[in-house]
Parts: sequence; structure tokens; C-alpha cells
Amino acid sequence: MDRQTDKAIVDAVLQIRDRFGVYGLRDMIALAERELAAAEAALREFGSPEQAPPG
Repeated sequence: MDRQTDKAIVDAVLQIRDRFGVYGLRDMIALAERELAAAEAALREFGSPEQAPPG
């Protein structure tokens, strides 16, 4: 990726890491992968353009 990661995303990841450690990060990644798959499927189904990052 050639753009900066939004600070809100960085903060969320670091909070999970600090509170739950490696297992929390694994859980978060698994959930994010499921959410990403669902969002991509919806984009394919409805033909919507990809949402631009904020900012």
C-alpha cells in the first residue's frame, strides 16, 4: 500500500495488541478477513464502486 494507514486503524490494532496480546490480534485478523470477504461479495453483487478511504 502506498498510502498512510489511518490513525484510527493503527490505534485500534495497538489497543487490541496491548489488551489481548497475540491471541487477540489473531481473533481480530480472523474477524477482519470475514468482514472483508462479506464486503467484497456485496460489492460484486451490487456492482458498487469501492469506497474511497476517508480524508
